[in-house]
Amino acid sequence: MSARSAGPRLRRTWPQRLLILFNCLCVVAAGITAYAIGYLNKQVGEIKRVRLGDALEEIEGRSSAATQNYLLIGTDNEEGADARDGIAGARSDTIMVLRLDPKSKQASLLSLPRDMWVDIPGHGQGKLNAAYSYGNTKDPDGGGQRLLIDTIKQNFQIPVNHFVQVNWDGFKSIIGSVGGVKAYFPTPVRDLKSGLGINETGCIVLPPDQALAYARSRYYEVFNPATGKWIKDPYSDLTRNRRQQDVIRRVMKRAISQGARNPFKLKEFVDDGIESVALDDKLTIDDVLGLGQRYRDFDPGDLKSYNLDVVGGWEGGQSVVTAQETARNRNLLALFQGTDKKKSDQSTAPGPQAPGEVKVTVLNGSGLPNQATQVTQALSQVGFRTGVPGDAPVQVQQTTVQYPPGQVGGAQLVARHMAAGATLQPSTQVQEITVISGPDYTSVLRTPKPAAQVPVPTTTTTAPPSTTTTLPKTTTTGKTVGKTGVDPYNPDTFVAPAPPAGTTCN
Repeated sequence: MSARSAGPRLRRTWPQRLLILFNCLCVVAAGITAYAIGYLNKQVGEIKRVRLGDALEEIEGRSSAATQNYLLIGTDNEEGADARDGIAGARSDTIMVLRLDPKSKQASLLSLPRDMWVDIPGHGQGKLNAAYSYGNTKDPDGGGQRLLIDTIKQNFQIPVNHFVQVNWDGFKSIIGSVGGVKAYFPTPVRDLKSGLGINETGCIVLPPDQALAYARSRYYEVFNPATGKWIKDPYSDLTRNRRQQDVIRRVMKRAISQGARNPFKLKEFVDDGIESVALDDKLTIDDVLGLGQRYRDFDPGDLKSYNLDVVGGWEGGQSVVTAQETARNRNLLALFQGTDKKKSDQSTAPGPQAPGEVKVTVLNGSGLPNQATQVTQALSQVGFRTGVPGDAPVQVQQTTVQYPPGQVGGAQLVARHMAAGATLQPSTQVQEITVISGPDYTSVLRTPKPAAQVPVPTTTTTAPPSTTTTLPKTTTTGKTVGKTGVDPYNPDTFVAPAPPAGTTCN
């Protein structure tokens, strides 16, 4: 029996049908339901529904004004998956939690790394995205989604009220329907495995294949005009999460700029993306109508993106990341748990008072002979506990002190002992305080400088803002035409930045 004749439950007015389908697409494309009422000839019954039972948290009174969390996942089929996962079948390639606060019209998006090492109910420990595969193997009709939701609730205490799933290959249709997405690239970028290849610079319209390759890139590289070499992204999935958030926001802006709030143009967008969407079976027309009214004027630029502080490691021969016990993470999770309204961690906890309380490793970033050994010896003589010196993967112009979450105090103490100064830099890619020595290094002070002379970077739960790196123009063949370099230790280097002042790239 067709959806049209299935009964009175689906016999809605055309405006109702149009709005619910449009809102569902917007949840997928950017996590925000509804910009306007539109017209289309698809029926509600054509959207795939996933039965999740009691895995979803009930919203009190089912009010559209209630704050609620949507679990958004992007899935891959086995053919397009990364073999290193060690799991078969379809899997969740992208995992995000969207928190909507209709009263304040706020929307917050938290990316959870697919390689996060977690406890999976009934399966021991494993990567977060393995939960989807395990559950799907046991029960293809919602088992993967239920186990993933249970895993998130158990490990992060984040309740999930609704669920939206999109197939990444199908998402290309959505990108295509808006004519691709625009992004500014100050230097060529590539990923030889995902197929990303951008040789031009400036404001570029990425076609669907390239936009998807940019969002999903795990082996992202940026061309450095200063050296004529390609720099590999050392942050892997962490910056990948930011690129995915970036594409989502750009798709929203692009759709609006092309008339997504125009009911006739909207029909084209929805028709292109409807087959790639699946929703939970509890999301009703009334839910969507209510949210649609509250978010109809939402600006995609107001979507707040977040990422957890994590540290890399190895488990069972697999590269994984682990969430850190930091005040920032606690505050960030509390925001999505709905248990606390604090949104920042200013890292005010007192740091170590003596060098003997701090362990530091030195890497030579200047290329000068034996510099890492010299700096290590000097730090040791002052009293710091030191690791084995080594060479940095790339050279730097200024000495930098990198530190993992929770160790800003020790990093500041190390920097205060640097006679020529040092830049503090938080990093999720180091497990202990690491000095990258530059050509500016001179000596280590016996008595540290006043703390006020070494400011601590302010850390907030918001994703770091994009910064513009001004570079000379490069040829499409990637040859060096200038001396300005890029910063290999700055995560912003590996996400398309905001365009320079005076340049429009909407």
